[in-house]
Amino acid sequence: MKQVIQIYKSVYSIDKSDYNSDSRSSINEWPNSIQSKTGYLDDKTLFLPDSQRSNPDVKNSDLIIIQDIEGFDPVVLNQELRKSNLPDWFNENRENYLSSQNQQIKCFPSASSKCNFEIFNIKKTSENTFEIRLNYLSNQNSIGLPKRQDHKIADLGNGKPFSYRINGKIDGHFQRVFMEYKYVIQYLGEFDSIEFQAP
Repeated sequence: MKQVIQIYKSVYSIDKSDYNSDSRSSINEWPNSIQSKTGYLDDKTLFLPDSQRSNPDVKNSDLIIIQDIEGFDPVVLNQELRKSNLPDWFNENRENYLSSQNQQIKCFPSASSKCNFEIFNIKKTSENTFEIRLNYLSNQNSIGLPKRQDHKIADLGNGKPFSYRINGKIDGHFQRVFMEYKYVIQYLGEFDSIEFQAP
């Protein structure tokens, strides 16, 4: 049985000098309806970008996570890097690094084992239910202080999404930075086939 989870992510990095109640309250809330640019499930068919056609993991996975990231578009990123006067090797390395930090498709061969995805542990607990846990200890350098224990956030299932927000402070080389993470996570269901679509 192949299953898919949809995640919408937004990350803000706010300098100490700009971090106040106004800047925090200005962080946009998610709209009531979000249209995914990465993929979607319709009538047990998973639709993914054509760029994933050559990804062997897509066809051999029991669990696929599709993620939309606010402010991140790999097509726009590629165009911007190609327009720069920087060397091709630098542009390619930069693109690969940013894409690795902003995964839009993540495949797991088995949904029954614990799956690490960004700041989360995801574990299948029943046929259509997943336990979502914060994996703070492995991501404390990205999330920041205060320190937290790894803990259960929610049980995901039945197509009902939930939102999650976490923040922290990181002392960098020059000044303190405050991180704000926002997620909407939804179990979309099972799929029997995959179709690839051109952008």
